[in-house]
Amino acid sequence: MHEIPYIIVACDPNGGGDSQMALVSVAFLRGAMIIVGLESHAVRGHDQIKDLLMTHINALHDVWRNAWLIFVAESNLGQEADHMRSMLKHTGRTYVVCENGLSGVRTTNARKELYSMELCKFMAQDGFGLHDSVVTVNPFAGEHKGRDVIDLLRRQLMGYRKIVLKSTTGRSEPRVCYTGKAQGAQDDLVVTATIAAYWGVQFLTQRIPGVPYDRLRE
Repeated sequence: MHEIPYIIVACDPNGGGDSQMALVSVAFLRGAMIIVGLESHAVRGHDQIKDLLMTHINALHDVWRNAWLIFVAESNLGQEADHMRSMLKHTGRTYVVCENGLSGVRTTNARKELYSMELCKFMAQDGFGLHDSVVTVNPFAGEHKGRDVIDLLRRQLMGYRKIVLKSTTGRSEPRVCYTGKAQGAQDDLVVTATIAAYWGVQFLTQRIPGVPYDRLRE
């Protein structure tokens, strides 16, 4: 097993509704983005969020004891990212990425395009794949949870699309969006994978302000 110094743990909180909380954990090995952990579940309430998050984090630490886990959650109005930061504050070798002093990272339409383009680069170069032992420990799923969540990711990748929305009046530029939610489908895992791709590259190239990179080498 390759020594992995850093694992990017990306999270897309579900914020209620029909969407699912997704966790996609990746390592960057020899220029490739490799998924080492994967979870997806429609959690409800603080306790379920904590159970899914901490079970996944602890399992990653059990397998890769020397790796730093770099946690990157989408920041939303429900403040789930801040709650998760509090859940992780006593967890060793774990760092939570913040922007402008707030937990998590913002996801604007412009950011979504950058996120998706970063993942597409890895896929176009045949640099995106699954580790031989992907961590899938969802405490709310059945015995086939590993196979089920990997199949779910594959289906979401197949359904993910770039859509160009043209102005109906002709007075503004076309708007680009990326989505996999056509015909009632979900895209939580693939969106989270795009977050992991973009912020993983930002972290490894030391472009995230405020990150104590020297301490994270210890």
